[in-house]
Amino acid sequence: MTERSKNALDGDIIRVSRGVAIYKTHASPYWNARVRDPATRKYVVRSTRETSRLRAREVAEEIAADLTSSLSDLGLIFCRRQFCRG
Repeated sequence: MTERSKNALDGDIIRVSRGVAIYKTHASPYWNARVRDPATRKYVVRSTRETSRLRAREVAEEIAADLTSSLSDLGLIFCRRQFCRG
């Protein structure tokens, strides 16, 4: 019998909005948020520290909002697939 990895997904990846998703692994009781960072074109993964799926969705949206607000603090705005000075 094969054993599953503790880092394997515990269910499906749930898409919250464009560039934002939550998922859970067997290694932790908490949900993780995966947010696309348009500045670096990479994903940022943070623990939501929530065991509730509904609350984890809200926290993931907050993480995404914080990420975009930090970009606007730098004077960058997103215009048609690239950043422009605002």
